[in-house]
Amino acid sequence: MGEKVSKSFPKDLILIVIILGIMFFVNPAIGSILFWIYIIYKGITNRDMLSAFMANRAYRNYQYPKAINWYKKAALSKVSKAKIIANYVFLELKHGDVCEADRIFDKITSDRQFKEKDLQNIKMAEALIYWKKNDVDSAIKTLQDLSTTHKTSTIFETLGYFLINKGDLNEALEFNEAALITYNSSSIIKANLGEIYYNLGNFEKAKELFTPLIDDYVNFSEPYYYSGLILAEEGNKEAAAELLNKAFSLEESFLSNLNKETIKQKLEKISKEKPLNL
Repeated sequence: MGEKVSKSFPKDLILIVIILGIMFFVNPAIGSILFWIYIIYKGITNRDMLSAFMANRAYRNYQYPKAINWYKKAALSKVSKAKIIANYVFLELKHGDVCEADRIFDKITSDRQFKEKDLQNIKMAEALIYWKKNDVDSAIKTLQDLSTTHKTSTIFETLGYFLINKGDLNEALEFNEAALITYNSSSIIKANLGEIYYNLGNFEKAKELFTPLIDDYVNFSEPYYYSGLILAEEGNKEAAAELLNKAFSLEESFLSNLNKETIKQKLEKISKEKPLNL
């Protein structure tokens, strides 16, 4: 029992206890020196985390340029974690400059080697850069290669959406249907399938997928938007406008080509077509 406890005990805490023991019971001067050496060492080895903390603080205050600069500093650290690099890329692509994200990512990945456990974050970031550069084929290839060794819903959700964007709806349908078997609770994959069926003209199948998502009050626009379009096609303009207004009220998703301008244009078109209540 004692051996198991000691193995799980945090190494840093053990080291602090030893240093404090030296400071209070052996030699205060040596203990103090060791303590400050430890603090400086942890500051250096965790400088990416400190910069990421400042980035998150700026982001929460909607100071996006400042957040990007802090995350860039964190990502460029030689000890930066893969998650921090991916977060930088995501933030730069969303609120900054695609070319700068590409340049920084290329510099980081050229200078460093990553472990297998880091590949999901690194390859997801790479795929997003390709996608934002309108190189959908490379984005798809990156995630297809990654999906052979890393089976997570995020990878399959994103890859499924990229396949829709490529335009081969039959391939996208086959992939997303298979993905839903594995990740049957994924709202994103269900929305992917609903979008595919809408574009194939199968409105009934699209409604089967979108209606439960709307009932669950999902916080992304696609189910409301496409359901609104279906209602408009069916002549129910008022209900269509209500769903489109809901879609418009939600924040634009980074991983979506659907934007507020597109939704607004559909709303304006429906408003012009709505019959007057005389």
